[in-house]
Amino acid sequence: MKIKNRLIIASVIPVIFAVMMGVVLFISSQYTTKKGVHERVADQLIGDIFELNMLSMEYLLHYEERAEAQWQIKFDSLSSLITGLDLESQEEADVLEGIRINLEYAKNTFIQLVQNHKRKDIGDEKSALSKVLGERLAAQILTRSQAISSAANHFGEILHKKGKTARETTYLIVLLCVVLLSFIMAVILKLINTSVMKPLSKLQEGTEIIGSGNLDHRIQIDKKDEIGHLAFSFDSMVKNLKKEIIERTEAEEALLLSRDELEIHVQERTAQLASANTALQAEITERKQAEEKHSNVLRTTMDGFWITDAHGRFLEVNDAYCQLIGYSRGELLTMGIPEIEAADVERIGRLLRA
Repeated sequence: MKIKNRLIIASVIPVIFAVMMGVVLFISSQYTTKKGVHERVADQLIGDIFELNMLSMEYLLHYEERAEAQWQIKFDSLSSLITGLDLESQEEADVLEGIRINLEYAKNTFIQLVQNHKRKDIGDEKSALSKVLGERLAAQILTRSQAISSAANHFGEILHKKGKTARETTYLIVLLCVVLLSFIMAVILKLINTSVMKPLSKLQEGTEIIGSGNLDHRIQIDKKDEIGHLAFSFDSMVKNLKKEIIERTEAEEALLLSRDELEIHVQERTAQLASANTALQAEITERKQAEEKHSNVLRTTMDGFWITDAHGRFLEVNDAYCQLIGYSRGELLTMGIPEIEAADVERIGRLLRA
């Protein structure tokens, strides 16, 4: 697998996990928030029930219309609060249903108590019976109020316990996500270090060894990624470079050998030329001596002597011949025998005519 793909995967996995962790944390947070709302509602329910009980006690003590009106308002508020609750478990629903039923009984009893008190105020003939009925109704209200308070406290304990459990679960999920994310990051870093950093370090070390002059060293990274291809190319380059250096060294050695042989040959040839030059100089000296001797012989001989070429042109004449023929040596060297003969014929003709 290519390094680029590894890095993409290594980047995508934490992102995916982070998104999943965010979704889980969001759901957990929503659940915890919902439980917190239930806890606050339970606390409000307990407080309202306590206030309702206090209003009941106040009415039983003073039988005031203000207390009656406040009791009705508080009851309506409690009814709306109970109706608006969104419960999840059957246990919560059962407890809340018990509270609602007891509240309905308490409402009916309170209404009867109010009516009974109004009948007594207008001078009802059965005041004694009304008094007994009022006491029984007051006892029922107190009993219902106690039952409602107990149920509300139990309901609050259930919701608080579930809220605490939800918070603890959320904390545990957060801790687990952090641990898992840390583990995944550690694994990814380990894989990157094993598949990328270590081969890069080995490649760097190999290049430094080869750069120091050890061309026999090979990196040898057996991987199918870019680093493996780079190491293989680098090894091939070093191999070819070593081969080229060997070939160049052999060529330089052969060139040096040829140069030495050429120098020896040049020295031998120079010696031969020097020897030939010496012989040639000796020969030239001998020829000059022979020519001088020949010239002396020609100049001193009493007989006329000349030398011509194939066309009869004079090449050499002596003084005796010049005196004999009546021309100077310089004139004869520019002439040939036919010209001499023609000149002699003309001279003889002039003599005859004279």
